[in-house]
Amino acid sequence: MYCELEYIGKIENAKAFQSFYFFFRQTTLACIVLLILEIVLQLLSLFSFFSLKAPETNSILWLAALLIILLFNSIQLARWYRKRMVMKMYWAYFTHLNQTLNN
Repeated sequence: MYCELEYIGKIENAKAFQSFYFFFRQTTLACIVLLILEIVLQLLSLFSFFSLKAPETNSILWLAALLIILLFNSIQLARWYRKRMVMKMYWAYFTHLNQTLNN
């Protein structure tokens, strides 16, 4: 379906939604990586032999809360854009099949 729509040039709307889906999927991955990195660095700062200065707990909590909110928003938006992408693709293929059968 995707290849045929790409060949006839009727997939531009679905590709726009696909781009947004990829963006929010990558944002979700970035939030997960940053949260893991934040936890690891916080744990490493507890040990004195690494010579790391312990960050303020308040700033760590605000950053974690911001990342968690961004993570959940990105997950929801990625799911929505994926559903819309698939619906646009099916609709374009359905109209293409109807035009082909009617001719």
